[in-house]
Amino acid sequence: MKANPKGAVAGGWLLKLIPRSTSSRCLLAVVFGGGVGLFWREGATLLQPLAELFVRTLSLVVFPFMILEVVTCLADMKSKSRSILLRQGGWILLGLLSLAVVAVCALPAMLPPLLSSPLFDPQILEKPQGVEALSFLIPGNIFEALAMGNFAGTAFCSAIVGLVLQKMPGRDPVLAILRPLQALGLSLLNWVVQKVSPWGIFALTATTLSQREAVNLERLTGFVSMMAVALLVIGGLILPGLVAGLTPVSWGHWWRILKTPLILVACTGQVFLSIPIVFTSLRTEVWDSLPGKGKKEGLAAAEAFVILGYSLFFLGEWILLVFVPFAGWYYDTPIGLAEILRTLMTAIPASIGGVYLAIVQELTRLGLPIGLGNFYLLNYAWAARCGRVLTLVGTLTGAVLLCAHAKGQLQLQTARLAGWLAIGSLAGLFAGAAVHRVLAETLKDSQGTRQIVLGRSSVVEGLSPVRLTTPPEPAPPTLAGIQARGVLRVGLLEHSVPWAYFNGKGVLVGYDVDLVKALADSMKVRLVLVPGTLVQLRLWLEEQRVDMVGGGIAASTILGRVKLQHTGYEQTCLALLVEDRKMAALPGRLQSGTLRLDRSQAISFSPELERAVKAQLSPRTGGASMVFLPRFQQNDRADFHRDSDAILTTAEAGSAYAVLHPQYSMVPAFEKKLGMEVGFVTETTDEKFLLFLENWIDTSRNLGFFLRLRRHWLEFR
Repeated sequence: MKANPKGAVAGGWLLKLIPRSTSSRCLLAVVFGGGVGLFWREGATLLQPLAELFVRTLSLVVFPFMILEVVTCLADMKSKSRSILLRQGGWILLGLLSLAVVAVCALPAMLPPLLSSPLFDPQILEKPQGVEALSFLIPGNIFEALAMGNFAGTAFCSAIVGLVLQKMPGRDPVLAILRPLQALGLSLLNWVVQKVSPWGIFALTATTLSQREAVNLERLTGFVSMMAVALLVIGGLILPGLVAGLTPVSWGHWWRILKTPLILVACTGQVFLSIPIVFTSLRTEVWDSLPGKGKKEGLAAAEAFVILGYSLFFLGEWILLVFVPFAGWYYDTPIGLAEILRTLMTAIPASIGGVYLAIVQELTRLGLPIGLGNFYLLNYAWAARCGRVLTLVGTLTGAVLLCAHAKGQLQLQTARLAGWLAIGSLAGLFAGAAVHRVLAETLKDSQGTRQIVLGRSSVVEGLSPVRLTTPPEPAPPTLAGIQARGVLRVGLLEHSVPWAYFNGKGVLVGYDVDLVKALADSMKVRLVLVPGTLVQLRLWLEEQRVDMVGGGIAASTILGRVKLQHTGYEQTCLALLVEDRKMAALPGRLQSGTLRLDRSQAISFSPELERAVKAQLSPRTGGASMVFLPRFQQNDRADFHRDSDAILTTAEAGSAYAVLHPQYSMVPAFEKKLGMEVGFVTETTDEKFLLFLENWIDTSRNLGFFLRLRRHWLEFR
């Protein structure tokens, strides 16, 4: 009798636990990958090479297959299939478009009024890289389009080739070559799906979750929530309801068709990866299972609909355009229903060249900061997956309807359809109300960004500085004098958040406070801080009652003294601070060049800078009618000139001020074009002191000290 080793028995028992179906394996990979990404980030980093290899393998297989599939499908299409695709497919496409329009108009209703302003994010100052729609859709080099991941351009060029081949009288020899290649590509893609995908999904899930950034997700809670509701209501109820109410396909049958492609697309973001399974399901689970006889042209039209839907991302890309009204809400400039409809009229055609391109186009047209488009990129991995899943469900819905029509099984089942639509509508209302309530609680001022700013404390350890209400006695601001006294006297521009301000405990904190604490520590002296107004700081410098002044001061000429020395340490950019009730009128003011500006006391203002501001804000008129009002005295009360339209300040200071006063918003009207350097101001003529400051700043920058301060005080990470 042949022995059966215990190891073999155990190994066989373990093999039986491994799921046989592709969907179960992928689902198991998601579970284990999620566990690694959430609870073992160090281990997830080891999987990064595997995840990158999987993505590159997908690109290597999917793009050539997509080209072959589009070209062969269109070139080999019969006139009957083409007629079904154009007529019935066109009506289905119009229905999906209408569904997307309703979704984009309805979803923003779940967003509550904002009670707090966003924290500063350097991404908003970046100018998005615009892409010309025509060059994106019709690339000059198909290989370059492949390398850039340009699905729309590659699919469009492939479709043109397929249509040209269709009209060629001698196309049979070409098709004789393409058909085996198409079959080979389908077999290769099927092998990747069955053998490689579970491992790749495991690595992708682990690395994606391990790299999550809570700050970004928290900031974009509204957008993520809208896409989640769209996915639940449209993808999970409305579209399955259309299939159940118009065809003999039941919900359980529909789920068996959708299950495996759904897991693949949700985990990888690649809709073309699901083609082998989708085509097999269309032939066996849909076409063969539907009663009646139908010509194969109907099935060919359904497969062509899938190819075109995957190539141009029907439905999913259109619903992602909800980011435009979300951006208006995010920036305290809500977009009305009429404006949303107008936006969709121009954004949907532009989305053929990419949804990001359409978003930037509409932000520009609406007068919103185009840097908001970078927030879409920050969560592109999540947003794209939601869009691709909706594309999958919408395209598969259309394909099933085309198959049912070709077999004469497309019939209205009123009760079933009405029931599904009612359930979907009620679920949408319930989910929207729940999201509205949760967001309102989450974004309340008492729990929002204001508390983050007021709750900050120093990151520099050591003795607390002495804060004086009156300036000390005059003394020479020299290095020798400071070391002899054992005291560094620093005047700070009061209420200059985030550079120097009083937190919720009444403690003087900020970027410059930590900076001078570290400076005093390096000099081995005590630190004395004297907060004051701009006028007081100028007087104290002149009387030599302080050695230097700070608090977010952008240049020495702000104090009106040419001989003052300015030692810079942080680069900042100009921006506008606008009251929310005046935000709607701002684009018109900018266009006409009739803007009335206050000026923050922390910014130096020269004739050259004035001309640059006018040129940037009103390039058509050169700011001929622009008026600059006397300086805005920034403090805890908003007592600036009531007849002004905006305040000229720095982006970091404007964002922090808007957090403490949520009725204001920072507008990055200049992006990074008008930069200034924040630094210390001193009246000393002591070269040793100035050289010491410069060397200390250089050394601290090399050690990463300024980066640490920037993240803590300017970006509030």
